[in-house]
Amino acid sequence: MFKIERKEGKLEITTPYSSSFVTAIKKLGGKWNADKKVWAVDEEFEDKVNDLIIRIYNHDVTGKEKVITVEYNAKDFYNSEDVVLGKRITVYRPSRDEAVKLNKTIIIENDFPARGGSAKYPTVFEYNAEYDVTLRTDLYERYYNKLTDEEKEKVKIIKKESDRDALLREKEQLEKRLEEINKLLEEK
Repeated sequence: MFKIERKEGKLEITTPYSSSFVTAIKKLGGKWNADKKVWAVDEEFEDKVNDLIIRIYNHDVTGKEKVITVEYNAKDFYNSEDVVLGKRITVYRPSRDEAVKLNKTIIIENDFPARGGSAKYPTVFEYNAEYDVTLRTDLYERYYNKLTDEEKEKVKIIKKESDRDALLREKEQLEKRLEEINKLLEEK
């Protein structure tokens, strides 16, 4: 669950736990509020917080990011542990005996093995195994643009979000923000 609220010049941020997020938010002067279970940071860092959430969780809280749906073979983007596309982890395995986790990704054809790697170093595939797993991922355009030309040749664009769809999504986010502002104004 992702939530950002403005309170007295601060942003109160609720996200799932991530050590990467904790490290990054502290660099912005973020403080943990144990009572509310939120991170608090100065409002001036709102853009940086939004970028962190996109980078770490692959989640757009602003509604402004354009989405490109791509299809590709997992082995083409396998980095010996995870499947990484455009600097975003799309498939990972939390532990050797656990099923893989998909990040805004679906499996189109075939499947990953039930286990992979070792207890200390889990991997999506078993060591030295060759698998053909076709994946479909919703990727923010900023990450698609970071693909090299060689990587772009290995992906097939299934759908690129239209400007109209992106604007409708952004409008929805702005309407939610307007509701927040109206509530704050009523309280004062």
